[in-house]
Amino acid sequence: MAFSPYPITAKNGQQLQVRYLTPEDGDLLVDFVVRLSPQTRYQRFHVSMESASMEEIRRRLPPFLDVDQVDSVALLALHDGPKGERVVAVARFRRLPGAAEAENAVVVRDDWHRQGVGSALMEQLILAARARGVVRFTAMIQAGNRAVHQMLKAVNIRYTSHIEHGEDYIVMYLEEAVL
Repeated sequence: MAFSPYPITAKNGQQLQVRYLTPEDGDLLVDFVVRLSPQTRYQRFHVSMESASMEEIRRRLPPFLDVDQVDSVALLALHDGPKGERVVAVARFRRLPGAAEAENAVVVRDDWHRQGVGSALMEQLILAARARGVVRFTAMIQAGNRAVHQMLKAVNIRYTSHIEHGEDYIVMYLEEAVL
């Protein structure tokens, strides 16, 4: 079963194109990370990147561009504005080759929070993962990151969660998601 990404309409009425990330998207990803608030960067990467220069961000980029569209998949939500195409959200998963469980992450640019973009992109990531035989996502988020729980409830997916060492460990059951 194949999955093809499709456009998202945000709550603000703006249309976003969705496509798979490719290794050539480095400049788009750097621009995206630079536009995240220090808090959002910290919540996504679990390290302070507040003072990270453009060069430092570029240096850290290669693992995020390492996608094979089978075991490492990333989707971009893009807005075409007056200054060209910009990434507003990224959803990804990575698994050991052929495994049924994958780690996942979703991050939305701060100026697009609460527009339904994260949950809509997560739904597409779930469909892409199911098409590749993934039945569970796992994620480690910072305890207190309520936005992730709100997104999962919006997606209507069953999940479990427990706090350990200040981190919230989440397991999402994709086969039970009603999309």
